[in-house]
Amino acid sequence: MSVTYRTREVDLGEAVLVLDEWVGERPRPVLFLHATGFTRGVWRPTAGALTDACRPIALDLRGHGASRCDLPVARWAEMADDVERLAVIEGWSGLVIVGHSLGGGVGALLALERPDLVAALLLIEAPLKPPGGPGGGNANQMVEVALRRRYEWPSREAAAEHLRVRSPYDAWHPEVFAGFVDSGLRAVGSDGTVHLACARETEAAVFTGGGTAELWSALPELDCPVWIGRGSGSRGLHSTTDPEAASQPRRAYEWVAEGSGHFAPLERPEWVEAMVREALEVLDGA
Repeated sequence: MSVTYRTREVDLGEAVLVLDEWVGERPRPVLFLHATGFTRGVWRPTAGALTDACRPIALDLRGHGASRCDLPVARWAEMADDVERLAVIEGWSGLVIVGHSLGGGVGALLALERPDLVAALLLIEAPLKPPGGPGGGNANQMVEVALRRRYEWPSREAAAEHLRVRSPYDAWHPEVFAGFVDSGLRAVGSDGTVHLACARETEAAVFTGGGTAELWSALPELDCPVWIGRGSGSRGLHSTTDPEAASQPRRAYEWVAEGSGHFAPLERPEWVEAMVREALEVLDGA
């Protein structure tokens, strides 16, 4: 596994996005997009293990991590627009987008608007539920959880100690958790105080600004091959992907993490790595 990566920022005008990028042995860019409230650092174990097969990139979406935006952050479509502008600036083509939850929604929206940029989608625990189905209307509950979330600690070490023993972090892979502690906390003073790098208000706004019903109806419209990754259980949080999701896209591949729930990719980076490798093999053989 290559742990060497470069962190840099790209100015889009109304937003400045921060990304980690690895030097890959093959040119195809694989873009990793995190879930609501998380950051690019959670993808470091997975991305670092894939440098022999692609060029991995992990991005902080607007309002998250080190990325900056002066405007209110809420609509997923705005984040998809950010990724589109970033891809154009960077000259990326043939993108493989690996998105967890929110990241999957953003990737799907981009693929719908700019199919010329996206070669494949890996939607891992994306919010893919049919309208009116069970579990499809818990946004208000998630908003309440976000607004109650503890936000500040006296040090990074205190934050890590507090979070590590609590769900869902207690089940995360150690390197994934370390990546989140590094990129998901922001120093706010000379005394060592840290805040979560995604404000509670931003997290709450994102939960209500997506349009999950639109995502479900859009699945059959996706032109690229789609990998649907989901957990089979409820550890940390129930799966947000309906088992019927894999029957919706024209070309779909289903991967199930038995026993895991919504946080499967953060518990099992090797599972995501294997899924990415399969996608790259399918694209190379197309």
